[in-house]
Amino acid sequence: MTYVNFEDAFSAERLGKYVAACNGDTRRAMMLYRCNLRLSQEMFTLVSCFEVTLRNRIAHHEPICFNKMTGAIDTSYCLTIYAHIMTLFLWMGIDSGSLLYGLDHVGTCSYKIMSI
Repeated sequence: MTYVNFEDAFSAERLGKYVAACNGDTRRAMMLYRCNLRLSQEMFTLVSCFEVTLRNRIAHHEPICFNKMTGAIDTSYCLTIYAHIMTLFLWMGIDSGSLLYGLDHVGTCSYKIMSI
């Protein structure tokens, strides 16, 4: 496929960053775009597996308020995972504060658990 046809299918706006990253080499840009699609597919598979296992844990009421090693009340692991999720939002260029406004109560819930 020629680059002109490729750009017509996917848009100049979408492909612009790929062409720029390849210093104007449209052949390399098309290859990079295709490789990025493949990488995205692979990541989506991992995200899908993670989502299913997370839902299963939540649905089966697996406790996340205990230290798995000691059994003590402890939300530090949950807060670590929360921090990783916030980092992933940042990596994706998403303002998590705005996105989760009124929805994010992880800190409050964790504090309440730790005060029990």
